[in-house]
Amino acid sequence: MAQTTVNNENPLWITLAKHILSKQSPNTNVVFSPLSIHGIVGLMAAGSNGETLDQLLSFLKTKTLDELNTHFSKLVSLMADGSSSGGPRLSFVNGAWIDQTRSLKNYFKHVLNNVYNAACKQVDFRNKVYFVKENAKSSYIDANFGNSVCCSESDFLESHIPREHVEVGRFMIPKFNISFEFEASNMLKELGVILPFTREGLTEMVDEGLQVSSLHHKAFLEVNEEGTVAAAAWSAIFFFNKTPNDPVEFVADHPFLFVIREDVSGEVLFMGQVVNPILN
Repeated sequence: MAQTTVNNENPLWITLAKHILSKQSPNTNVVFSPLSIHGIVGLMAAGSNGETLDQLLSFLKTKTLDELNTHFSKLVSLMADGSSSGGPRLSFVNGAWIDQTRSLKNYFKHVLNNVYNAACKQVDFRNKVYFVKENAKSSYIDANFGNSVCCSESDFLESHIPREHVEVGRFMIPKFNISFEFEASNMLKELGVILPFTREGLTEMVDEGLQVSSLHHKAFLEVNEEGTVAAAAWSAIFFFNKTPNDPVEFVADHPFLFVIREDVSGEVLFMGQVVNPILN
């Protein structure tokens, strides 16, 4: 079966990484999901118009709302559970909750259902819409690890992505368990996303204008014996400036940056840093 390709030239993950990592202590373990943040801001764009929409599209580095919706529709179709065929087990869950006295506008409901494949529920609270995005990967992940410093170039990942299978010598990654959360409103404001947080900034969700009161992001990552074994079984493909006959060794006995990427689309699902694996 032919794979669907999503052309990904979007360096938004770099913007997020530079901002989030620069705000944290260098002694802090960090994990976050650029895809999840991208998705929730995309939903805000679908519920806006005029200058607010322009501001959100500029932040997402996307020209039109149709282009954004097409991109995410393809991504959602790629995020299928491949565990039955030996691939990674992946859960990609979106949801929206709205007060039972309000109704979503037809276009926004269409985007929720058909672009983001999101469940929509009406519950008993007043004048609020809640969104939840959950991206959950199992331990069966072919992940690339490195000690490179995250740079500002949009081709940073492409220049570090493995290009060939190589012989692997020692491959040692510590067990670690990271849970990291932050309130993202201030981050977005500092990056130029202001209008959605103003009165009636979002006019295309329900009949009455809404504004974003807060955005909370939480991510979790665990690497254990099962995951490490699976990573080794997936050949641990790396690209190094070594002769073809030299085995590659990777021993993570120092702080490192990690990225979990969906290779068909090039979308960064999770990334972060491990400074001390014994910190929970």
